Amino acid sequence: MKKLICLQAVLVLLALKVCAAGHDEFSLKPVDTIKNYTVFNQISVIDMRVNKDDVGYLRNGPFNKKNIQVTPDGFDHMLEQFAQVTAGQAVTKGDQTLLIVVRDFSMADRPIQGEMGTFYGRMDFYLGKNDQYQLAAHVDSFFETSNAWDVTNSVKRLAARKMTDWLSLLSGYKIPEGTAVITLSDIEAGIAAEKKPYPIYNSEPKTGVYYTLEQFLNNAPGATEFVEKKYSMGDYNTSYFYEKGEGKKKGASLEKSGCYALYNGKKWYKSTSEGLTPMKHESGEFFFAEVGHGIRKSDNAAIMFGLIGALAEAAASDRKGNALYRMRLDPATGKGYCIERLQ
Repeated sequence: MKKLICLQAVLVLLALKVCAAGHDEFSLKPVDTIKNYTVFNQISVIDMRVNKDDVGYLRNGPFNKKNIQVTPDGFDHMLEQFAQVTAGQAVTKGDQTLLIVVRDFSMADRPIQGEMGTFYGRMDFYLGKNDQYQLAAHVDSFFETSNAWDVTNSVKRLAARKMTDWLSLLSGYKIPEGTAVITLSDIEAGIAAEKKPYPIYNSEPKTGVYYTLEQFLNNAPGATEFVEKKYSMGDYNTSYFYEKGEGKKKGASLEKSGCYALYNGKKWYKSTSEGLTPMKHESGEFFFAEVGHGIRKSDNAAIMFGLIGALAEAAASDRKGNALYRMRLDPATGKGYCIERLQ
């Protein structure tokens, strides 16, 4: 019996060693070049990601070992090189600089069971010269791809393909008249101050029910009393919330009342298609889970959410199924941007 226990322990240790994440050096490989004309002849990248340690992970080998993708020479340097190679073959070039301000760039190789992967990009593209820039495009897009044979290469190509598409879009872009002119310092200061107008991002949350987005952003609950009922479901504890009735009675269900969010003094809850579900405030942002329609695990196709191209829903409708995503709350609209596949 002791030998069996020891053998099991060794197998567990081996499994942990095999599954432990390694690190690989990552770089984007050009998939195409811009051959005709670009309005810019220089490219500069500013890395403003919260997590600068890596760009996500890929899986390799028979055990699908997770390998964190790192850029030892700097993410900004890596992306600049990619952009310069992609745009460097243009026959003629203008005199502007393309400034890419990266807020997020991450890949996930098989985040759930099945041969599928994801890429998320959040960045702003500016055109200008002599530190006088104008916003040309804003990207906040989440992509999925699936390949039954080699999804790892598909994920890398997906990231490279989308970056190439965005560079191509901007290669002949003409800034609309009246677009504000700002400096790099203005851009950085604007990003640092973008949450200052919203008290909920800058102060201790008040316990209560927030019926509207405005109440939430202003940290001004519409009701400070409510009833919380906790139920155990196997290993999980679930809370349900109700308006305060007379005495100790519970009133109408807040799951159905249309409230925007709720804070019970310890945790946030956000109204979603699944009712009031947990929401977290971390790294200066609010995150919550929401059900959407995602690519099925075995499909050899790609779809996307976000700006610069809407979700390709009609074309991919026969290839999609319900999926769970991690969303980042956008205070300007009260809606969420998809950033990660959870299920």
